[in-house]
Amino acid sequence: MNNTLTISNTIVSVKKRATAIRPNISFKKVYITLFILLSISVVLSIVQFGSMIKASYMFSGYEKQLDDLSQQNRALEIKLSQAGSLGSIEELVAELDYEEVGTIQYIRVLEDQVATKQ
Repeated sequence: MNNTLTISNTIVSVKKRATAIRPNISFKKVYITLFILLSISVVLSIVQFGSMIKASYMFSGYEKQLDDLSQQNRALEIKLSQAGSLGSIEELVAELDYEEVGTIQYIRVLEDQVATKQ
């Protein structure tokens, strides 16, 4: 009998502790908090998607500029090869308003570059 009383008192005290630990949070507050977090994540994803599209358009514009410059370079190479002599080349340089370069500065390309055109 003494053992039964001890066990039942222990069970009652465990139940009291379990109800004391349970927080008193309404589901309405939980739903509002979840809705706010979901709204923030949707807005952030829209902003990120917009910046990704903007970068894509800029990249395509740069590709077009690169293609234009490559075509101009090919055209100049053809003119240069057709000029033949040094005097003709000097006349071509004067005609195109080229100037003598003092120092040459090279652009350093990093190892972790995204893309290159070869």
